[in-house]
Amino acid sequence: MSLTQRFRLRQKLMRDIAPLIQQVAGTSIAEIDRLITELQKAKNHLQSEGERVEREMVRYTKLTQMASFTAKIIFDAISQWHPTSNQQKPGASEVTAASTENNMGAPLPTRSPVQP
Repeated sequence: MSLTQRFRLRQKLMRDIAPLIQQVAGTSIAEIDRLITELQKAKNHLQSEGERVEREMVRYTKLTQMASFTAKIIFDAISQWHPTSNQQKPGASEVTAASTENNMGAPLPTRSPVQP
């Protein structure tokens, strides 16, 4: 094959291949652009959901604080109606502490073990 024939063949191949390369590259670029758009939409959605969850958490915190405050008000009101129900029996730790002290609040002497 002569040099001229090779040159013409190369030019023909380039003319035939160039549109194919452009088509493949264009498809790849379009796919990348589409993926970028989808990722941006997902990012925006996640950001807005994060902001919504944060608002809900603040709302829930305020609601639980109000419920706790209301329960305390109700408890205090009921305690005033029934003052005897407000008195509680001493807990086990209070009984133990009281039984180890004399009337003055000083610790009771402990017995030493019997030695043979």
